[in-house]
Amino acid sequence: MAKRQRFNRLKQSVKLNAGGTATAGSPIDLFQQYQNGTRRRTYSTLPAASRKGKKFDVWLNIFSSPVTAPERYQAALHARPKAEQATLGLSDAELGYGGTGANPVIDNGFSPARIVVLVPPATAPAARVTAFYSGRRYLPRGGSTYTLPFGIVGTGTAVTTSFTGQCQTLRDKVINAIPRATMSFFPERLYGL
Repeated sequence: MAKRQRFNRLKQSVKLNAGGTATAGSPIDLFQQYQNGTRRRTYSTLPAASRKGKKFDVWLNIFSSPVTAPERYQAALHARPKAEQATLGLSDAELGYGGTGANPVIDNGFSPARIVVLVPPATAPAARVTAFYSGRRYLPRGGSTYTLPFGIVGTGTAVTTSFTGQCQTLRDKVINAIPRATMSFFPERLYGL
């Protein structure tokens, strides 16, 4: 399957309309103005509630490490999801956060397992917005997204070493706290240097 490019359909429409003039204000006309540089996109500053904020270091037992002598890997947790962690129904212990342990590892090639929680707005958006590139109107989705790293939970014989088992546990905790939330899970990655 071919990789889908951004603005693929608009680019195809411009190509088919080569030499012709598009109707003023049509999606093809607006896109041609953008490509020619006569229509410029301006970006506003993110509101404070949408900024990631300060980074905190958390230490995780990773799923690919032996349980008998687990290595604690360093991962980053941003201030915004950290502030909402209790609201999402998750504690540091349930996410596997802890001290550096006996075998601390700082590896730039490590990407922790993470849960991404989307909390939709309490009410559906009533106002339609206009898309910059095509000029079409749509209802924005809204909501807030929080990304939290996680690792192995527990000690001794009560260890959850399964990635899918840990995902199910975290999913149940979040659903109990916020029933309308949706989640995505991403496995950890160790990239070679």
